[in-house]
Amino acid sequence: MFNFYQNPKSGDPSNLRQEFVPVNMSVLCCRYWWLHRWKCTQMSFPYWRLYWNKTAGAYVYNEKRINLGPDCLILIPPHTKFSTDIESIAPMPDLAKFELVGSRVKNMDEENVCLKENKILHLFIHFNLGGQLDNVSNEIFSFKINKDQEMLIGNIVNNLLTGTELFDVHISIKVYQLILSAVNQIPKNKFISRKMDVRMVSILEFINRGLGGKLTNNSLAGEVNMATNSFTRFFKDQVKMSPQDYIRKERIAKACHLLDHSTHTIDEISEVCGFSDRFHFSKMFKKMKAVSPAEYKKKFTLSED
Repeated sequence: MFNFYQNPKSGDPSNLRQEFVPVNMSVLCCRYWWLHRWKCTQMSFPYWRLYWNKTAGAYVYNEKRINLGPDCLILIPPHTKFSTDIESIAPMPDLAKFELVGSRVKNMDEENVCLKENKILHLFIHFNLGGQLDNVSNEIFSFKINKDQEMLIGNIVNNLLTGTELFDVHISIKVYQLILSAVNQIPKNKFISRKMDVRMVSILEFINRGLGGKLTNNSLAGEVNMATNSFTRFFKDQVKMSPQDYIRKERIAKACHLLDHSTHTIDEISEVCGFSDRFHFSKMFKKMKAVSPAEYKKKFTLSED
């Protein structure tokens, strides 16, 4: 039996320290679309993708083909290369590597028309979980949906079919539940855990908050009270790349987020992501993604027109 003579500062009556893997979930989009063409080759994005299709006929693949349909959930972790296609759709000769024709399903009547026309009905959610939980084996995961997930998907799709872009607290929680229930099915050994020094955790958070500003090795070293040379060696030992290479990688990842999920112009994205000007941004983006920011946005953003 416990006898308290003063309130514990944390509210926790035990003095045994517990450690949890932090979840910093950020849902970037949740949409329900019809697709007529969906040929995309060797794509890779800095965020998770969750797919569920109400109709069969589409598939994803990297080392093996995985069919999409109403009985399964597909999870694609960040930075995983994958391709997509639809059965029995002949490729367009001038767009060999990327063909995307689709739009938002706005209401139930439109959904019924799509069903009659044998179009692919496709629910997709883009998200990040932060830190260790975004560091997963680069492969595609497929799971048979359970009754709870089926109910969550039904509620989410019905909300999207009202035409609203508003996700109230209850629907938002259902989106979070669906994501976490799917991620929880990934085998534990697929998560690439790495025990980091507490100083490194702190500096990575500092970099993430300050991507739009000037991040020199000197300033980063000062944040953890280390000499610059010692800090750069320490950083590379922990992260397996130099501080400036890591910062460039994270800036390009943030730029991809904004190109995919915002209405910012390329000039605005260049500034927000900490590049000196649009020319420098475009040069670095093309070096890392093999296409310019404008080409990336044109290829990977579905238009409702």
